[in-house]
Amino acid sequence: MDTEYSQIEINHMQLAIKLAEKAAGLNRQNPLVGAVVAKGEDVISSGYHLYDNVEHAERIAIRKAAENAKGAVLYINLEPCVHHGRTPPCVDAIIESGIAKVFFSIKDPDERVNGKSEKLLNDAGIGVDRGLLSDTASELNRHYLKVKNTGLPWVIVKVATSLDGRIGIKNIPGEYFSCDESLRISHMLRALCDGIMVGANTIRIDNPRLTCRLGSFSHVLEKIEPGAVYPQPIGTANPVRITISRDLNIPVES
Repeated sequence: MDTEYSQIEINHMQLAIKLAEKAAGLNRQNPLVGAVVAKGEDVISSGYHLYDNVEHAERIAIRKAAENAKGAVLYINLEPCVHHGRTPPCVDAIIESGIAKVFFSIKDPDERVNGKSEKLLNDAGIGVDRGLLSDTASELNRHYLKVKNTGLPWVIVKVATSLDGRIGIKNIPGEYFSCDESLRISHMLRALCDGIMVGANTIRIDNPRLTCRLGSFSHVLEKIEPGAVYPQPIGTANPVRITISRDLNIPVES
């Protein structure tokens, strides 16, 4: 969209996106969504969707705003839902709250939503703007958008090699090219992904645990990319372990 946004509007949506990032690795197959209720420069309340089967970001922010939601503006990085799933439709909560206008970054490609909320909100007399920080929002939920748009998963290939393309040191088992920092990032990826896949030969030679070993799963990790926040999941963060084998030659003790 060609709309020019004010710095205040940009700041509020940036906050919504930053909040959404906090659920990375926790929300699994669900989109990362943050919401901010504001009046002018002032943030009244905020929220983000943390786990499946709990309140969505919009409902959390609206509930916290209470009566102050009337006449306020709601900022969300993804189109609000309109369907009954594990939680009620967020559009209903928005309409009932008295919110005056809604900014959302991108449409939700889920066929149950996909632009339907805009009409419902407009019909209720609520202003709607779509497109604020759409590129950033799309990048944040690239895994979710890939699945919904193509039916295919978002796949990350992790390879540790030497500068000349070697993946190990001959006759020295247990020696790897990975440094402490790259290993930490590797385990962070495990925390963020649903599954981890290796070939049977890797199992036979290295017998890897393929678990996420990042410590206490209770605090936000330090940033590994400028501007990105990757929280460590609470409880077990181990991805599903998947092994590819032509002949099922996998040691039972592995």
